[in-house]
Amino acid sequence: MIFDPATRKIAWEYFVKDGDGMLDHCSMARELPDTGDVLVVDDLNDRVVVIDRKTRQVIWQYGEKGKKGKKGFTPGLLNYRDGVDLDIFRDWKAALRK
Repeated sequence: MIFDPATRKIAWEYFVKDGDGMLDHCSMARELPDTGDVLVVDDLNDRVVVIDRKTRQVIWQYGEKGKKGKKGFTPGLLNYRDGVDLDIFRDWKAALRK
């Protein structure tokens, strides 16, 4: 949920009851600076996702969601996701244009 500090009301929320978009025990969320999309650490699904604020769809994920996530130490898998670091100074969109 994102709250409007002026009105103290919910400005945006995300909830999916089942399927690939369902989250399980999220520990943190951060609004991405360029797009306003929301990065979420989805703890019990062993993944980090980005949710499009307009469509409320998962548009990116790192890690694999299985019955309770697929743990691992190889590229593409997470074993103990407990936070993220955001490099807000890099022009990530330039890398996508290449």
